[in-house]
Amino acid sequence: MAKVKFIFLFLAFAFLIVSCSDNSTKYQGYVDADFVYLASPFGAVLEKLAVDRGSRVIAGDFLFALDKAPQEAAETEARRLVAQAKATLEDMRKGLRPSEINAIEARLSKAKKELDLAEKELKRLQQLALENFVSKNDLDKAITKFETTQKGVDELKSQLETSRLGARSDQILAAESNVHAMEANLEKAAWATSQQSKTAPIDSLVFDTFFKPGEFVPAGKPVVSLLSPQYLKVRFFVSEQERSNLTPGSKVLVQADGLEEKILAQITYIAPQAEYTSPFIYSQEQRQKLVFMVEARFEGPSPISLSPGQPVDVWPLR
Repeated sequence: MAKVKFIFLFLAFAFLIVSCSDNSTKYQGYVDADFVYLASPFGAVLEKLAVDRGSRVIAGDFLFALDKAPQEAAETEARRLVAQAKATLEDMRKGLRPSEINAIEARLSKAKKELDLAEKELKRLQQLALENFVSKNDLDKAITKFETTQKGVDELKSQLETSRLGARSDQILAAESNVHAMEANLEKAAWATSQQSKTAPIDSLVFDTFFKPGEFVPAGKPVVSLLSPQYLKVRFFVSEQERSNLTPGSKVLVQADGLEEKILAQITYIAPQAEYTSPFIYSQEQRQKLVFMVEARFEGPSPISLSPGQPVDVWPLR
């Protein structure tokens, strides 16, 4: 009977050792998350906050709006400058106004008549010069007047042709570049206006709000933080000896209170530097030990019941 009792105690003790060995592969950790912080690059007064902490939003839901009067004024001025630049370019392409072209045409018509008279007078004097009825001086004056009138007609023809062509090609190219620059400024101004109000980028939980309506929000300071289940992750800590058995891509099982089954996750990061045991881990055995932080992300949909800071147990899959 004593022998049977001894065997029973030996088996119980062996089972206890095996159980302790299994527990040695269980790591302690907690749930963490990558929060989505929504902010504007421009400082302004918070005009409207449409959500509260703990509320759920879907992608596209309105979250908050800042005062955008300065951005709207800049956008209006940018639109005016674009319209002005386009009008200038169009005017250059058209050339002179019709009334200015008509004035050149009238001067050209008058010059042609004067040229016709000058030509007739020259021919008359040339005929008289052959019969010695006109002096050489009068003939020279007629020739000079004809040539001068001819040059005037040619000059007016060139002016008329140029007036119909519009501005030079290099001037038009410069005007086109100015239009593009004004349009770029308009896009920038419109973007600045759009940054003063935010909508939810993903389905998520409003984890926190940092300002109240009427308060001034500095540039770049988040107004709302969102928590999406897809950004949940697990952090746990392993010793230097255990670290060598884990690599990014390794699989682990995660168990938390309230979950009936363990959840599969994949290690995505292992800290290269050791640290003291995280204060979230309350195990007396691991106090004062240097450990390495490991992060793992869930492979499937993250359970909605998990919350940042929640303790978990992690088992590596060998």
